[in-house]
Amino acid sequence: MRFARGLARIIFSLTFIVSGILKLIDPLGTGLIVEEYFSFMHLGFLSPASTVLGIALATIEFTIGITILIGLQMRFFIGLGLTFTALFTLLTLYLAIFNPISDCGCFGRAIHLTNWQSFLKNVVLLLLALLIFFGRFKATVLASPALQWVFVGLFVSVAIWVGTDALINNPRIDFTAFSVGTDLGEDSSEEPLFETTFTYEKEGVRQHFTLDNLPDSTWTFVETTTRELASSDRYARTDFAPDSLQGSFFAVSVYDPEDLSPKQWLLLRQFRDKAFQYGTAAAIYTPEGGSDLKQADRKALLTLNRSNGGVTYFQDGVITRKWARRNIGDINFEELLSMDAEDEIILRKSSDRIFIFSLLCIILLVLALIRLVCRIFISK
Repeated sequence: MRFARGLARIIFSLTFIVSGILKLIDPLGTGLIVEEYFSFMHLGFLSPASTVLGIALATIEFTIGITILIGLQMRFFIGLGLTFTALFTLLTLYLAIFNPISDCGCFGRAIHLTNWQSFLKNVVLLLLALLIFFGRFKATVLASPALQWVFVGLFVSVAIWVGTDALINNPRIDFTAFSVGTDLGEDSSEEPLFETTFTYEKEGVRQHFTLDNLPDSTWTFVETTTRELASSDRYARTDFAPDSLQGSFFAVSVYDPEDLSPKQWLLLRQFRDKAFQYGTAAAIYTPEGGSDLKQADRKALLTLNRSNGGVTYFQDGVITRKWARRNIGDINFEELLSMDAEDEIILRKSSDRIFIFSLLCIILLVLALIRLVCRIFISK
């Protein structure tokens, strides 16, 4: 039984750790998942807080996993983990039966499960959590409660830092259909990632229409709704296409124009004009478009670049590099335009992998130090 509890503890902990990290790596993507939950639960008024709540949820998951794995405040966190698992088991059962969304988002945008797969996964986790919960009093106390809470606070801080860094500087690992190295000129027979419906009203009656079947002028436009049809690792041409698939092209994606100040808009236009000076094509995309702006679907823009006002660089239709809005000033046009696209892609991917590898090494080192400190404490 001791071996079974130990194995259950490892599997349960690692599942929560991986789930939390994958959500923290892409907080805006996690926020979109939370927003979908709010939509079908008729809690749309909470949507503005979806990203913050997504980071909070991922932080709790990561903390539950890491504390149970090394044995910090076991009684509290296995109780919390059991509660989480029970609630999500019920939720995924509802999703499996009624299918209001296509993907539960259990592992963020990185790993996609069907609703029934998510439910079965949670059933297994629930059984593991029960096994750990009933053996919680046999767990070794590593240190005093105060010292254990200090370590817990350390891991919470690490999780929040990872989520905040990805929110400010773009995700270090891109799980979207527009990751660096994706060739948008490549033919694709896949279905669109998103479906857009248009709501019109006439004589008090509202009706939904598609882009190919819009009503006549006697109807009054109400709103546009975009939903994700299915997750995909490939690009769907119907969602976004750059103005040019030949040569160099910079796409500035502004998915929430109202959130940018006049000064920020000025900087984006200055960047576009500077690109023109270097003989490079560039365009600013927004959901509505405008006199000097291009129009594109909001969710496609958010998928293209997680930063509102971020820049994506294409070379012959291949996504070569991305920048968050705050880092646009770091772009060196001469160096970038003279660099081979394949070399730039390799450099970007290698840099991101080194960052993730370093982060994992630091976490493992901290875990080892915590175990060492606790052993010294116990031996005294």
